[in-house]
Amino acid sequence: MNDFQARPLVKPYPLFRLTFFLVTGIFLSLSGCWEAVAGGNQGVLGGILLVLLLVLGGLLFLSDYRCRFLFGGLAFAFMGVLGIQLGEERMEEVRYDWPAEPAVYRATLLERPQAKPKTWLCRLRVDAYVPVDASAPEIPAKVVPVHKVVWAYVMKDSLSQPLSVGDGLLVSMRVEPLQASALPGDFDYATYLFRKGVSGTAVVFPGHWRRTGEREPLSWKQQALEGRERILSSYRAWGFRGDELAVLSALTVGYKDDLSEEVRSVYRQAGVSHILALSGMHVAILWGLLAFLLRPLDVSRVGRWLKCGLMLSVLWGFAFLVGLSASVVRAVVMCMGLMIARAASSESSSLNSLSLAAAVMLIADPFYLYDVGFQLSFLAVFSILLFEPLLSSRFSFRQPVLRYLWGVISVSLAAQLGTAPLLLHYFAHFPIYFLLANVWVAPLVCLIVYGTVLLWVTLPWGLVHEGVVEVLQLLLRGMNAGLRQLGAWPLADSGHLTLSVNLVVVCYLVLLVGWIGLVYRSRKVCIPFLLVLHVALGVWFYQTQVPSPAPGLYLSAGQVKAFPAEAAWQREGLYRYRGMTVCLVDHNRWRHRQSPHPLPVDYLYLCRGCQGSIASLQRLFRIRTVVLDASLGADRQQRYVEECRKLGLDFIALKTKGSYRIFPQIRN
Repeated sequence: MNDFQARPLVKPYPLFRLTFFLVTGIFLSLSGCWEAVAGGNQGVLGGILLVLLLVLGGLLFLSDYRCRFLFGGLAFAFMGVLGIQLGEERMEEVRYDWPAEPAVYRATLLERPQAKPKTWLCRLRVDAYVPVDASAPEIPAKVVPVHKVVWAYVMKDSLSQPLSVGDGLLVSMRVEPLQASALPGDFDYATYLFRKGVSGTAVVFPGHWRRTGEREPLSWKQQALEGRERILSSYRAWGFRGDELAVLSALTVGYKDDLSEEVRSVYRQAGVSHILALSGMHVAILWGLLAFLLRPLDVSRVGRWLKCGLMLSVLWGFAFLVGLSASVVRAVVMCMGLMIARAASSESSSLNSLSLAAAVMLIADPFYLYDVGFQLSFLAVFSILLFEPLLSSRFSFRQPVLRYLWGVISVSLAAQLGTAPLLLHYFAHFPIYFLLANVWVAPLVCLIVYGTVLLWVTLPWGLVHEGVVEVLQLLLRGMNAGLRQLGAWPLADSGHLTLSVNLVVVCYLVLLVGWIGLVYRSRKVCIPFLLVLHVALGVWFYQTQVPSPAPGLYLSAGQVKAFPAEAAWQREGLYRYRGMTVCLVDHNRWRHRQSPHPLPVDYLYLCRGCQGSIASLQRLFRIRTVVLDASLGADRQQRYVEECRKLGLDFIALKTKGSYRIFPQIRN
């Protein structure tokens, strides 16, 4: 019987309750609720926190049992306000009003550049900038401190390749503020970058940057990533190549940049993509190996504490080495709580350990709350804690093989129950054969991880080391081949299945009420369960009846989308939609062309890549309104604005609007 069944539902888990209110506060902050209510005033938050802290201190000093409910309520309120405060402070750290004109920035390269087809993506910390005054370039300008993170796309040339972490740079660029996509159903890339701590983006042209000659000392995280690079270089030197190298790198050090889209798709379709992201499974394997090797220290209290310290040092070192991903930090913090409790010979609760891990991570960075890996990792573990004991107790096997198989199946089922709604919401896909895939993959992952440890141990013995390399390559090829074969089975692909946020919430309510009914077996639970089920059916029916988004043409971020899509005709940048014509220009192919009968165009949508003048396009099109996309540079946009005024054309600038919606019209 699990600890949930033997106790009341929430009472013995104080950390869970406190973390719940902390999460609620962070959500209210990051979703904009506090800014809408109080204008984001942090002074008010500080005052509320101080008052709550003083009142809690007074109640604690009185130690009056009659005030326990008041103390608990104020403690929950304190955690909620603390969550709001943390969220507001984190967003303030990222926000910045970048100058509209180009400037010279002093920056530091934070991570190894990522190779793109035509550019290098560099994560820069901008320390300061000097505004460039074109009217008086000889007058030295004042240095403005910044200390924000920017994603810079550096055009490839002979100088950009040797950049390394910690290099100091002087960069002439225009930093573009993040522009949220307003197209319905589109991925909000700007919000994604903001929650990654990025304040803006920029394109750096060849010759517009140089090294300062200064090199900043590497932080502990950068040193860990440099160590990871050395490990990857060793894998390549030992003969690992292609998909085997990519999967081994992901399994052991969390490096996923070499994974091809085909391999990602195979693992995702099989329902085992979690093994490519370092998670609690990998930490558990390492923890089991350390516990076995350090078992002789369990004979005394001092030995247990020494064992705890050694294991925590290795586990946290591993977490730093792989970049402190959400799932690894969660697993290490949970192991830390368990090991400290064992060393102190006291009882520990898995739910309290999970809550402690979530609270520590969210206090360190509130943006973790919107990290998909964070959400899936914690929901999977929470679901395993709830459902796995119920599933595993249904059958009991004496044979070790059957017992192992049922253990893998019950854990996989429990994890999928908790993550399925979120997977359908984010990825619109559900793995049909996830049970078979997990039964196949679980033992192979253990062998590969332990084999990698053996790979380093046998390094001084050449022949033995080469044998281990061959065995690992065989295991990696076998695992990949088995998953590809599984993906070729009938009905392996569920097709496009998606859930809205409302339906995701309702699904989790159904799971929670159903679990309460199974654990406590009370007839009273049937009533709320049926009510929740009716709400779920109502939400589903409402969303199938109400059209969303509203019909029209949406112009944003260099894209034109029509709703409904079947009402639009599109070819080579021309869109015809219910009597309206829109022309998207993001090239210069029409620059020198003309027609004796210009095509009537209601909206000419100019985006990045358009290099000609509007007058040259009038030889092809009879233009009514010009729409200027936010991707256009400030100088080019200003030239187009002046040209529109000169030609007497109406124009709309998306720099401030973000998007433009064109309502359908009926023309005679």
